[in-house]
Amino acid sequence: MQGPSSVRKRSSKSLKLAYVAVGNEIKPTDPEAQYVLAAMQNIYNALVSAQVSDQIKVSTSVEASLLGQSYRQPRTFMQGPSSVRKRSSKSLKLVYVAVGNEIKPIDPEAQYVLAEMQNIYNALVSAQVSDQIKVSMSVEASLLGQSYPPSAGSFGPVSSPYMTPIITFLATTGAPLLANVYPYFGYISDPQNVRLDYALFTAPGTVVQDGPLNYQKLFDAILDAFYSALEKAGGANVGIVVSETGWPSAGVEAATVGFITRM
Repeated sequence: MQGPSSVRKRSSKSLKLAYVAVGNEIKPTDPEAQYVLAAMQNIYNALVSAQVSDQIKVSTSVEASLLGQSYRQPRTFMQGPSSVRKRSSKSLKLVYVAVGNEIKPIDPEAQYVLAEMQNIYNALVSAQVSDQIKVSMSVEASLLGQSYPPSAGSFGPVSSPYMTPIITFLATTGAPLLANVYPYFGYISDPQNVRLDYALFTAPGTVVQDGPLNYQKLFDAILDAFYSALEKAGGANVGIVVSETGWPSAGVEAATVGFITRM
């Protein structure tokens, strides 16, 4: 996956569900923690029944408050009953471990992100599964200092020093960046200039012209802005996996089930 132009060629054809995340930042002490593996197994069994298990993978994440604490020792991540690891490795394809979710440079946990990514990566290397399981982080579009036009995408002055060494780590380990891409926020932040059909995948033709690239979907434009930012930060060969997207169904402006059905 290289550069904005090739990304747009893929994303403009269709969107595919490729990964299922079980829970979000569940702590080991949370009552739900005991059910995570069983839930992953149940989802996998359902995918097998639907004959799509070879197309959909599973990811997990490290809760932000644990950074700098529980995962300080490199081997902690891979500890646990051998039977559990054996069962999960046979039937579930865990492909990504996300360190935190949308941790910003100003957050107190930010100082631990890269070190924890390296610790977990070292544990995966020791377990000889670093080729199958990649360590990454989930980010959102506010880290982009500029996103329009997409080819000018770049990380902001505050986020760039935070992201650059992380991007170097991703490039070195062959891991993608996990991006939470929500066209809704792009629309709601500037509804006078961002068309609703552009945000909802329903624009009948080109809405944004960026050099040789034509954009009908805000989703594609945000994704390409991330790719441009990666290139400028030295991560031209770092791929992107969309870890979250969606449209609100209630409670905020422009949020209805009717809009969701258009996506």
